[in-house]
Amino acid sequence: MLHPLTRINVVLVRPMYPRNIGMCARSMSNMGVSRLVLISPQCDLDYEAQQGATHAQEILRSARIYASLEEFYASEGEGVRIAMSCRAGELRVPERLDAMLNGSKETSRLFGSSDTIYLFFGAEDDGLSDTEIKDAHHVCSLPTYGDQISMNLSHAVMLALYLVVYKLAPQSAAPEKLSAKSTKPKSEGALQKEQLKAARAPKYFPDETIKNWLETLGFDVQSHRVNAARTIKRLLLENEPTQDELRVLESVIQQTIRKLKS
Repeated sequence: MLHPLTRINVVLVRPMYPRNIGMCARSMSNMGVSRLVLISPQCDLDYEAQQGATHAQEILRSARIYASLEEFYASEGEGVRIAMSCRAGELRVPERLDAMLNGSKETSRLFGSSDTIYLFFGAEDDGLSDTEIKDAHHVCSLPTYGDQISMNLSHAVMLALYLVVYKLAPQSAAPEKLSAKSTKPKSEGALQKEQLKAARAPKYFPDETIKNWLETLGFDVQSHRVNAARTIKRLLLENEPTQDELRVLESVIQQTIRKLKS
């Protein structure tokens, strides 16, 4: 049987804003979930996405991207599919996720098997359409107690993951980890080492930006004899640029691409 957290997938359908995608990756990292799936994203995973992800860059880099739901279902999707929606519709009468997890007879598939779990979230402006939820096993809403029931995408991901992980994950580990950290304050030397390690950590720069730039210039980025993309990335990034310098570099490259295409 798979570890409970490895069974959980976050699926973002038509996400619109790169920072939101990055913040969803960060929420996933907080909850110990690592597999992110993007269906027909309406933006690039650029510097804004990296900023939103903070220390969850690996989740962002490893995100699986599909052009459509049809392509997604042709490749994967078998398991328990839960569509998140805060509004009712022709094909939906949302049940609160916490109530579904606690009371549904069908949740034996969640707790008693190794089925993969897919949590679907729709675009920031209009959520999931009736067509996009038609293959879901459950349509669920998230608990809110104020007048505003619509959440920011990353907040919805965080709350949904918390509810699911709380039900699926072993409950004995978290308090032990917390107490171990809280009872051992770090020395000044240990903190300085951590800061130095963070400063020397490799900065993430999107490979697709460099590949798109070179392809627009007419280079064959698939060439095995001289890999222009790898060479350019090494020359530009090997001197450990700061995040601000990376942002300027990406802006210059993106502007070059736009000028060439126009």
